[in-house]
Amino acid sequence: MLQTPRLPSFVAKAGVPRLGKDHPATLASLNNLAFLYKAQGRYGEAEPLYKNVLEALERVLDPDHHNTLSSVNNLAALYYAQGRFAQAEPLLRRALEASERVRGKEHPDTLGIKGNLTALLTKEGKTEEALREFKSLENGLAFWLDAEFEGGGQRRRILEAKSGYHDAMFSFALKYPSEASARLAADVILRWKKRPLQDEAYLVNLMRDANDPNIVAAAKTVHERSAALAAAALAPKPAPEVVESLKQSLEAAEADLRQRSESYRRYVQAKRATAEAVQKALPGDGAYIEYRFFNPFDFDKNAFGKLHLLAVVLRPDAAPALFDLGEAGPILDAQQALIHARSSEENGVSLPALRGIAYDKLIAPVKDRLAGVKTVIISPVGPLNALPFDALLKENGEGLLHLYPV
Repeated sequence: MLQTPRLPSFVAKAGVPRLGKDHPATLASLNNLAFLYKAQGRYGEAEPLYKNVLEALERVLDPDHHNTLSSVNNLAALYYAQGRFAQAEPLLRRALEASERVRGKEHPDTLGIKGNLTALLTKEGKTEEALREFKSLENGLAFWLDAEFEGGGQRRRILEAKSGYHDAMFSFALKYPSEASARLAADVILRWKKRPLQDEAYLVNLMRDANDPNIVAAAKTVHERSAALAAAALAPKPAPEVVESLKQSLEAAEADLRQRSESYRRYVQAKRATAEAVQKALPGDGAYIEYRFFNPFDFDKNAFGKLHLLAVVLRPDAAPALFDLGEAGPILDAQQALIHARSSEENGVSLPALRGIAYDKLIAPVKDRLAGVKTVIISPVGPLNALPFDALLKENGEGLLHLYPV
């Protein structure tokens, strides 16, 4: 989670006089040397360099300049690595406050600092505050969910960052289980399920396929204002008041399109689905299982682990429940073997055994949460969509379909 950005590099041309101790190239070199020392565990040598760079940047640039804030983050990351949390926290809070004020709460760099602070609070055991920051972080990420970008580079960058933040969020909810953390995890999964690809195409398809020219014009307005908002929020020097004005303009355009298009109204309703809404829609004796791949984040080691499979179980009469089903590799192996059952049997693995293995890995870990349930709705992910869940077998040979209508 904790990122350590370097300062921009500068190359001096041959014949140029000595640059001086406060020249950007000098400071970039010192910062990079400190970065190297930190990576080698030579913290005592890295600290004075990071401090010298920060002091110089505050003097020659500005306390709120993006290079200065990067330097603040670098020093905080060094303290985090040393376990000096009491010194790291105020630095991250300072950087976050300045970044929110200067670049906006939704700017990717601001979200990066917020992610760092959230990891630090978790490491310190301040779990209630960390959960609040995770919720705030998700709200900032959700800002980009419907954004229209010029080109795909920024969209990919934000979606890649989102994946890491979400994985840390799921890891937090598993490490510190509570109704609030499980509900946040469930809401996040439902909010982002297949959404980036759908959103990228929805308005374009609506503009192309709608028969009503008023709907086409309204959809075009939403598309254009969303693109303008994304561009303003990602500007080198964002103007928060301009961003806020564009937000309001986009909300007005979306409200107009909702009034004109029933299809858009249904689309908006579906994309705003929450765990609570799903729970209310379930029959009293029903359950909903959502699967999601994720890379667990180790807050102690500050590192992500191998790919795992996560399950969220929703029932109308209970709080959401979260389950780490273990490494994804064996689960995917079982899924592939079941799909290719004929070749598996040729290798000495019977079809009933494969169906039992898949049950053990996907259903058995959550079965206590299904007590009294008569109907199960399963939402697979990725390759699991090809798995015949209704054919899975319990250890006694009883099929899943005999236990619940799936």
